[in-house]
Amino acid sequence: MKKEQKVMHLFAGVGTRNYGRTFLVWGLSSVMAFSAFPIMAETSLGGVKSTNSQVVNQTRTVTGTILDETGEPLIGVSVQVKGTTTGTITDFDGKFSLSVPANATLTVSYIGYQTQDIKVGNQRNLTISLKPDNKLLDEVVVIGYGTVKKRDLTGAVSSVKSEELTMTPVANAIEAMQGRVAGLDITRESGKAGSDSKILLRGNRSLTAEQEPLYIIDGIAGSITNLNPNDIASMDILKDASSTAIYGAAGANGVIMITTKQAEVGRVQVDFDAYYGVNGFAKYPSAMKGQEWLNYLEEGYYASNGTHSSSQNELLTAWGIQADAITPYIDAGKWVDWVDETLKTGTQQNYSLSVRGGNEKIKGNFSLGYNSTKGIYEGDNSEMFTTRFGLDVKVSDMVKMGIQSGLTYKNGHSSNSRVNKTFSTIPLGDVYDENGDINIYPITGMQDVVSLINDQREGIYASNSKSYSITANPYIDVTFLPELTFRSILGTSLSNSRSGKFNSDETYMMLMGSSAAVRNASYDTSLGYNYTWENILNYNQTFAKDHNVSATLISSWSKNQSEKSSAYNEGFLYNDFLWYSLSSGTNPSVGSSYSHKNKLSFAARVNYSYKGRYLFTASVRRDGVSQLYNNWDTFPAVALAWRISDEKFMESTQSWLDNLKLRVGYGVSGNPNVNAYVSRSEVTSKDLDALNFGNGPVNTSVLTQAVGNMNMGWEKSYNLNIGLDFSLFNSRIDGTIEYYDTDTKDVLYSRDLPFSGGGFTAKKPYQMVCNIARMQNRGVELTLNTRNIVTKDFQWNSTITFARNKEQVKSIDLGSATTVDNLVSLGLFLGHPKNTVYGYKKLGIWQKEEAADAAAFGLLPGDTKVQSRLVKKSDGVWTLTDEEGNVTEYTAENPYTIASDDRVIMGQTSPKWNFGFNNSFTYKGFDLNVFITARYGQMVSGGLLGYFSYGSKNMPAFYNYWTEDNPTNEYPRPYMQRSTSNSSPTSGLGIVDGSYWKVKTISLGYTLPKKLIAKLNMTRCRIYGTVSNPFIFTKESLLKDVDPETGASDSFPLYKQIVFGVNVSF
Repeated sequence: MKKEQKVMHLFAGVGTRNYGRTFLVWGLSSVMAFSAFPIMAETSLGGVKSTNSQVVNQTRTVTGTILDETGEPLIGVSVQVKGTTTGTITDFDGKFSLSVPANATLTVSYIGYQTQDIKVGNQRNLTISLKPDNKLLDEVVVIGYGTVKKRDLTGAVSSVKSEELTMTPVANAIEAMQGRVAGLDITRESGKAGSDSKILLRGNRSLTAEQEPLYIIDGIAGSITNLNPNDIASMDILKDASSTAIYGAAGANGVIMITTKQAEVGRVQVDFDAYYGVNGFAKYPSAMKGQEWLNYLEEGYYASNGTHSSSQNELLTAWGIQADAITPYIDAGKWVDWVDETLKTGTQQNYSLSVRGGNEKIKGNFSLGYNSTKGIYEGDNSEMFTTRFGLDVKVSDMVKMGIQSGLTYKNGHSSNSRVNKTFSTIPLGDVYDENGDINIYPITGMQDVVSLINDQREGIYASNSKSYSITANPYIDVTFLPELTFRSILGTSLSNSRSGKFNSDETYMMLMGSSAAVRNASYDTSLGYNYTWENILNYNQTFAKDHNVSATLISSWSKNQSEKSSAYNEGFLYNDFLWYSLSSGTNPSVGSSYSHKNKLSFAARVNYSYKGRYLFTASVRRDGVSQLYNNWDTFPAVALAWRISDEKFMESTQSWLDNLKLRVGYGVSGNPNVNAYVSRSEVTSKDLDALNFGNGPVNTSVLTQAVGNMNMGWEKSYNLNIGLDFSLFNSRIDGTIEYYDTDTKDVLYSRDLPFSGGGFTAKKPYQMVCNIARMQNRGVELTLNTRNIVTKDFQWNSTITFARNKEQVKSIDLGSATTVDNLVSLGLFLGHPKNTVYGYKKLGIWQKEEAADAAAFGLLPGDTKVQSRLVKKSDGVWTLTDEEGNVTEYTAENPYTIASDDRVIMGQTSPKWNFGFNNSFTYKGFDLNVFITARYGQMVSGGLLGYFSYGSKNMPAFYNYWTEDNPTNEYPRPYMQRSTSNSSPTSGLGIVDGSYWKVKTISLGYTLPKKLIAKLNMTRCRIYGTVSNPFIFTKESLLKDVDPETGASDSFPLYKQIVFGVNVSF
């Protein structure tokens, strides 16, 4: 060996030229041949194919190729000499070259793959195959004030990764979570551009307070609506009190932990994401037109008169329609579908650029985002600009500091929705004149028919809102010892918005006489500034190998302030001023308000683990808030977990059972989400008659109707959660089953005070918000992930989420004199959910053969048949037995009148269960994703179902109404006019089962081969197309032309979307 080393040193300086390299190789070969026989051997261990040769130098160059599980080269893989800062990354062919010392070990790491340590030994060329990281138990989950491996989790936490969020091309990340988290019910109730989604976790827990979860963005509270979904790396949803109690009052409705994309050491990554698409094909029913409309008028005439009309003129005149005015339009076939004229095809485009990178000393990330949505109404659009900036600096081995900041700017225009007026509008006319301008009156000579798109005329209506939000969150980390760390983080945010609205004196509503014809404008502003300062001390230590203890101490202080102002005026001379010259009006009105909340908190948490098998967590938080008179309260929580699969008696299952863990948690959380001054009494001088004692008016003030409550306290939820985590067959199947019981006590509700203490007015009592109600939510949740097929070229993965929740109002104390009728009038039903649907239950339509029975209710065939308290005795004879046993008989001669006592509980507006089913398929470079969601068990009482009325000149075309030749059970017989002295012939309409399932998204993509894109210095390039909301299937046939997710709303329907996009990484 000494002789070989001397030769190596001798030729060390000539290795930089080709002839030197050749001579060096010849010389080494000769020496080795002289000293020993050639030693060449190939081995293949652990996915590493190597060619070994005898070591002849202290340092040398090692080359290699790194491949994925399919044998394709991986670009940008980190290769580092373990224990040093020496490293490199693979090139576009997956190759690397690195100078290493003798006996070096290389650490090879890449996102999504298992990190490997490779001992170089005598090897000069390596072929390394990385394996996908399927060790789900080692995934890191973000929890309150820290992180934990999934294997050590004791609470109910669900996670959504960036790849899942971006499958749904939306500007709001909340909507992208729909159906992906069990127990999280998300709906978009409007198709208006820039509209938000409604979110509810595990049911309603309050009657009046807000239900929105708490959003924690990179460790500090923030707004998810100001985030670009492309900036999000993961979202972890904390669902049970043992997880959320560490946030005390703020965590009552659940906590969503959002981690944004951060830089990695040793690499610079540039991502560009863009898509462009169309919005349209909304499910919205048209009104009747053509012969269908004339038949409807004729049926109404016949039902009202008993004979058919003798002519078209007689028919139209009987309906109060000017026959001479519209007959030319009928003859010319100038039918108008106002839905088609109103709803257009919009567009959506989104662009996002992010740059991340750094080294061990400094890391940074920067992103820009732009989203533009043009809705399906003319003039309905929104824009959002986002930027985020982050910097992390390692000052020393002990100190690290940095900042995360963001800026969001929004600009939106909105329009009025008059499309629902089509159901009472004559479907004839000229929508545009010969110059292409909108006709105010589509039918010449009929000024009671106004164009439904009249407000689209220039200068008639304008509404614009602008807002910006700035966040800056600096922090400092101090590592006193490897096991003792401290973080101090300051969260600051500033938001400002303004909205302006203008109505000319020729808007649709004014021309129709629904409001006074006067120009008016309003201008509203809002300013908010919030501060949060938190300090976290963490200790983590392992004793005797098997015992791990960690502890966290937290202090938190926050201050939230908002200022609002509003101004209004009317009587302007011109349309051009909009809202920019309010002083030019004749009837000004101004207002302003201020709100201020403070909170101070202290918290502690302890975690204990024995062999990773037995886990224990306990936490307590003490919160004080300014909006409650009883400011302070305490919120404890405890959780236990047992990894059953690690027990010795489970050794026989290790071949197929990877993980089985039982969790039990119990905790208390509070909800102070009420008005800042609700516990204080306020006075007002508004709308009071001025007093005059001879020297002029005297200012007077009285108590507001809402009187403060000095005894008001917290709404507190007591939550029990039992969970079971499992993983089978090398993680081919994994999932979670949860059971929870949440008992919310001291629920706040505004109750009327007795008049004995005085009243606000002679008819209005004073009101006080009190802790007088109790609510309960119980449910089960299932999350199941399966890797159905895994081969070299083809993979098929599925995810199923299911949640079943039972919500009920347990009790409410409104005073000893409160009756059931009082509760019903307030919409409160004990033993039923908060949003209970109560009304007349439609059983169908009375048919001809049921004429005698209909007459017992004072009705005719073709009228609605609703459920009543009566019992049928025989045809045409019905009886009612009262509480004292007295029986009353009802017949055609003594008809019964359907009244309020016949109303019943028909259901609830929230679903009894919801479901999500996601399937992902990949074949070589192609990928297909199909995502299905379902909501079942909810009732809807939407506007689109309630447009049937006698004398209406039109109605939705899908209303299948009763005639003698069409004995349907959907809608009753139409009449021009009709009055009844007994039961209403149209009761029970408009309330139906709103259960549905829909294909939420279908996405097809193709990732270009790495060898091809390597020439463009790309590491990834994927092109794709996505269709959103392509198919909807409803349980109720009446909803076939309606998207029930909006509750059958009649204003801004949801639309389908087709987009094409690209994801590029450098």
